[in-house]
Amino acid sequence: TNLTHYNLEEKGNPNKNLEPIFTSILEAGDKVIEVGAGYGTFTVALAEKVGVSGNVISFEPNSNISNYLRETKRINNLNQIQIIEQAASHEIDYSLLKIGSIEEHAVLDKDKGTLFINTTTIDSVVECNAIKTAKLVVLDTFGAWKEILAGAKDLINNVQPIMCIGNNNKLDHDSLKILKNNGYQFFEFIEEVGVLSKLEEGNISTVKWLFALTDEWTKKLES
Repeated sequence: TNLTHYNLEEKGNPNKNLEPIFTSILEAGDKVIEVGAGYGTFTVALAEKVGVSGNVISFEPNSNISNYLRETKRINNLNQIQIIEQAASHEIDYSLLKIGSIEEHAVLDKDKGTLFINTTTIDSVVECNAIKTAKLVVLDTFGAWKEILAGAKDLINNVQPIMCIGNNNKLDHDSLKILKNNGYQFFEFIEEVGVLSKLEEGNISTVKWLFALTDEWTKKLES
């Protein structure tokens, strides 16, 4: 019994069309980093694809949601999922989480937040877990992309994983610059046909799902 799938059946899964892209990219044994896991919109599908030899590191700072995700992990015996109950950011610190009208829609806000949380960086979690590579990074957050990417600079510089970014609140150019300076090109996911289409930087603000790929990954996916 998959609790997350029940939850998505009740609430609807607006991102279901993305799952085939993820599963076409991933193989058994791959490592995935997921920021803003929520109830597990993608987590279970990612974990099942990478298998027991792989690893899915899922950041979800809201304990009300991460507890639900832990139960999903337990019931489905998906030990390859590692839940980080902290917010990914540019430093190891603390913050407050401001919960939106939908509990998954939360943002870091030290002035107006109500839920105390700890922050960490993707790089520190990667180092602590001795992960030398990651094929895919999924950012499904409401803002804070610049801070999250700044906290993943070593991973971006040295490993250059495929980046998938949910544009839930207009992407800022400083965030894109971090990726562009590391040789990434930008692609829009076209949901109607399930393909990636190359983008010029000026057209990115209206994109729902942005994929950032290096030349190496672009060639691999085209072949």
